[in-house]
Amino acid sequence: MIDRRSKRSLYRSFSSRRFSSRGWKAEAAILWSSQGLALLGTSISQFTLIWWLTERTGSAIWLSVAAIGLLVPDVFILPFIGPIIDRYSRKRILIAANAAIAVVSAIGTVLLTVEAVAPAAVVAILFLRTLANSFRWPALQALATDIVPADQLTRVNAIDYILRGSTNVLGPVFAAWMIRALPVAASLSIDFLAAAAGIALLLTLTVRESVFEGGRRGSVRAKFRSSLRSLRNGLRYVLTEPGLLPFLGYVSITNLLLVPIESLMPLMVSDYFLSDVESLSMMQISFGLGTVIGGLILGVWGGFRSQIRSALLGDLVYTLGVLLIGRCAPGQLPLAILGWGISGIGDSLSVANLNALIQKHTRPELQGRVFSISTGLISVWVPVTMLFVGPIAERVGVHFWYGFAGFGMLALMIGVLFVPAFYRYEERETVGARGFAEKSAS
Repeated sequence: MIDRRSKRSLYRSFSSRRFSSRGWKAEAAILWSSQGLALLGTSISQFTLIWWLTERTGSAIWLSVAAIGLLVPDVFILPFIGPIIDRYSRKRILIAANAAIAVVSAIGTVLLTVEAVAPAAVVAILFLRTLANSFRWPALQALATDIVPADQLTRVNAIDYILRGSTNVLGPVFAAWMIRALPVAASLSIDFLAAAAGIALLLTLTVRESVFEGGRRGSVRAKFRSSLRSLRNGLRYVLTEPGLLPFLGYVSITNLLLVPIESLMPLMVSDYFLSDVESLSMMQISFGLGTVIGGLILGVWGGFRSQIRSALLGDLVYTLGVLLIGRCAPGQLPLAILGWGISGIGDSLSVANLNALIQKHTRPELQGRVFSISTGLISVWVPVTMLFVGPIAERVGVHFWYGFAGFGMLALMIGVLFVPAFYRYEERETVGARGFAEKSAS
């Protein structure tokens, strides 16, 4: 068990006045405005590049390779990022990540403009963007706990998913219009501008951060050793904290079942429903609207007292949408669009609660390590799965996976209802923003 006593000799102390006079809500608004721009740029560029691959190759294997490129940073790189996030300014890490995305987008714009690009180059662009985002996402989650009071984390995560949903609506709309009216390179130009604007917003943040100060001095070798120790401490926490590992195991299996669904969606639209980029845009818009609706529901309702049960409800709603798509005939695209919107509602309800649960039960100075290691653990088998999903989809059809994943999720959710260890993580103490323990209300 991690010692939850305050370590003022090692960490920046928290006072009740962590911000400038504008308060935590204004700081949160600035942070999530930057997040919104980053999400919009990602939505537009990723939609455009994935459709480019679909149109140029028509191959489930290439889409699986692209999915692996998007997932590899989460599995093999993200766990090592946590100590960096816990030791250095999260604000500066976010700025550096946005700058890296801007550079990759600029290079991609040039390559697409001169048409010196192959499918492998597009996969490389997707990989490098995801690599930069691997720093950005856990840094954002960790910085959020420095800004948002513990009792507001669930609602703020709901707002985050409203924002995600909104960008998932606007992104495909802009991307589909750009694909028809402008060169493909235009989408990456928008990504570059969004990243630059996000940097400008982040520069105005004034929050005092709970970063570890012990590793700021010394040789590179000493810092490397210290970072390895921090990584081991974070891994030990994840593996030994009561209930956390069964909880992450459940999320890992859901990833194995559901990630291929999102990766194969372009081929589902083009090959099974025999439709075009506008229809794929409608699918993504429906999912985005669903996440907005789910975020609004959670923001007003707040969820059950048990956040795990709230997350399970979200997974059930997501699964019902997937099963609806799996039951659709080739001429029932509108019904599939409805099903994907229902899945969006479930996604928002589930992930917002899961993120808030980890935030509430992890000390601020461990947030970066716990989020990065947890993400790596729950994603570790997905790239291996995608190696098989592509060939299987080409042999039996992409439609098969939707029914398989839907019934697999139902069996999994029924199973965890009878596993008491699954709920143990929620039953422990809640860690407040200043490093002391508070009794959980679960």
